[in-house]
Amino acid sequence: MQDENNSPVSGSNSIFNSGFNGTFSCPTCNNDTSGLTSRTDGYDWPESKYYDLYKHNTDSNDYHQRILGDATGEMGPFNEITYNYDVYSATKVISSWYGDIGSFFDERMPYLIRSGHRHDGKDSGVFSFYLAYGCAIYYASFRLVLTP
Repeated sequence: MQDENNSPVSGSNSIFNSGFNGTFSCPTCNNDTSGLTSRTDGYDWPESKYYDLYKHNTDSNDYHQRILGDATGEMGPFNEITYNYDVYSATKVISSWYGDIGSFFDERMPYLIRSGHRHDGKDSGVFSFYLAYGCAIYYASFRLVLTP
C-alpha cells in the first residue's frame, strides 16, 4: 500500500514491517511505543515492476482498490458469509472463485498475503488473499499459480 505521498509503506509499525525503507501506516498499532513513524535503516525498494502498489486504503472491505491482472481484480464479486464453528461463528468475506477468502489491506495491515493461513482450512485456497502487517508470517503460505 502507498502512503499519502504515493510511496510504498514499510509496514504497520516498527514491530511489524517488511524491512524496506518507508513510512509506517499505523505507528501506534499493536502497542508500539517506539515513537518511530518510518524506517530509514532498512533496504531500498526494488524497481516498481516487481510489485503492485495499491492506493492508500483505510477499509479492508474496500474492493475498489483491486487491480486487474494481479488476481485481486478478477476475484469479485465479493460476499460475506457466516461460518459456524464448534466454538464460535465468524463472518468472512469470500470471493466468487471457489469461495476463497478475499480481504484487502488497510492502515493497520498494509500488505496482502496469498493463499491464507494454515489454520484457515478451506479458506486457504489457491485464490485467496488476505491483509497482513508486512512482516514474515510463519503460518502463512504462498502458492504460485500458472495459467496458459
